[in-house]
Amino acid sequence: MRSSRKLERATYHNISFIWLMGGLKPDHKTIVEFRRKNKAVLKNLLKTCARLCIKLGLIAGNTLFVDSSKVRANASIKNTWTKEKCQRALEKIDSRIEAILSECDATDEYEQNQDSLVKMEKELRDKKVLKDKVKNILKKLKEENKKSINTTDSESTRISSIQGSHQGYSLQGAFDERNGLIVNYLCPEGHVLVCSYTNNYEGHKVYMMREKAICKQCPHFGVCTKSKQGRTIARLINEEVRQKLEAQYEESESQAIYKLRKEKAELPFGHIKRNLKVDAFLLRGRDGAKAEASLLASCFNIRRMISIIGIRALIKKLKDLASSRGTSLLDRRDITSPLAGLRNFAYSKEEIRENKENDVSALIENSNRREKTLINRVLKVLNSRFLCQRAFFQINCYTV
Repeated sequence: MRSSRKLERATYHNISFIWLMGGLKPDHKTIVEFRRKNKAVLKNLLKTCARLCIKLGLIAGNTLFVDSSKVRANASIKNTWTKEKCQRALEKIDSRIEAILSECDATDEYEQNQDSLVKMEKELRDKKVLKDKVKNILKKLKEENKKSINTTDSESTRISSIQGSHQGYSLQGAFDERNGLIVNYLCPEGHVLVCSYTNNYEGHKVYMMREKAICKQCPHFGVCTKSKQGRTIARLINEEVRQKLEAQYEESESQAIYKLRKEKAELPFGHIKRNLKVDAFLLRGRDGAKAEASLLASCFNIRRMISIIGIRALIKKLKDLASSRGTSLLDRRDITSPLAGLRNFAYSKEEIRENKENDVSALIENSNRREKTLINRVLKVLNSRFLCQRAFFQINCYTV
């Protein structure tokens, strides 16, 4: 469920949402503004979730499969402008402006201050404003050296799929071999490797640690890497190796790896697009798309954690992990008493109003704090799901 209006309605009638929200009932505008204002926080969610999976032993990090899928942007392809389209639009506008001026001159003497003349003058102003907008678009295309630009979401691009051409983004992900969980480029300690530079001579991109001192102080130094520059990963981008890779692809060992890749890399996209019904991003801009992709990937990882470990076992593991870190859990109630204490979550309107403008940046002061917060959030989701299962079971028992 991603629609802000559906989420708002769910806080009134869905027991899981009521329990999880603690009685808070934000309106849809609050939910939209929260997503829009906290893109940076949402982008970091996947990193924190991946680190948690590493600590639970669900991510090995030895073999990663990379894949991508096209997702529509929250923008119409009709608002995509090219240089040719701008030139054609300018010619039509100039032609229409000349026609309006001619009509104004012809009717000026006979219909002074009449409705027809007022309408033509208004249309003339509108056409001049449109002409300025088209000129600005053309100027931006030349300055940024782009083939096209979309006026609704300038960072999206034109993509083609079996559904036709539309504005969108290429959603790319790296998937761990062990359980098919979505990860970033992470080292065994959970640190992110970022793209440092492109080696055009050898034809690959190099991913490195931002701070080299991290690797030197790491207990895995000497096994993971011996370089003083820290761990690096190189990914090929040169098309010249295509023929060699095609020959390698036909080998039986490569076919086995490719079969495993399809199992691990295509499952997350299938779950996100089919089960979660995600056919387009809601947020605009590259940062918005990244934030939403991080949130969707984290949802998939949590779902996989539940499937692999089980709800009860995962709750126990998270509580043990939280206790070992000295985390104060948000909820330590006995989850074997379903529906108990729901009324205690009621808040006054003043308290709800204050929470509308809460800034979650205070929750991400450092990596450990983010991880503790995620543990608490996952525990609340698991408790909520387990609570509803118990309640459903009891209702069925009473009915029988």
